[in-house]
Amino acid sequence: MPYKLSKCPHCGKYIDMFKPTGWNDLKEHIGHPVGTCFSCLQRYNTGRKYWKDMDGGARFVVYARVAFSAVFEGIMVGFITLTVLMLLNTKLNWIQSDHGFTIASFTCIILGFVFSTWGNFAQLADLKKLPEPNK
Repeated sequence: MPYKLSKCPHCGKYIDMFKPTGWNDLKEHIGHPVGTCFSCLQRYNTGRKYWKDMDGGARFVVYARVAFSAVFEGIMVGFITLTVLMLLNTKLNWIQSDHGFTIASFTCIILGFVFSTWGNFAQLADLKKLPEPNK
């Protein structure tokens, strides 16, 4: 996962140290639009928006990112789990037929998809409830 270092536009000190970025990092787009530098105490724009302030197009992009991420992560988790099962099966000989491997592979992909979707939508739900700071 790539990381992003941000600097304060006023004093040049680092803010958001090692902020993770990536396709499914929703905090990159949803959050407090204004932050405060810990060093100089000046306020700066973060480039984020509250969920309630996003228009329909921006919300659609967020939902599309969550859906794509869930599918991609589900497939990856499924294939990794299937690879581990195949390696274990060569030593332990658990699954005797090709039909068993097919069932195991689809089960792993579906479980990976379900857990990934649940995690991404839980993150989105938390970000939707983000309170506005006192002004």
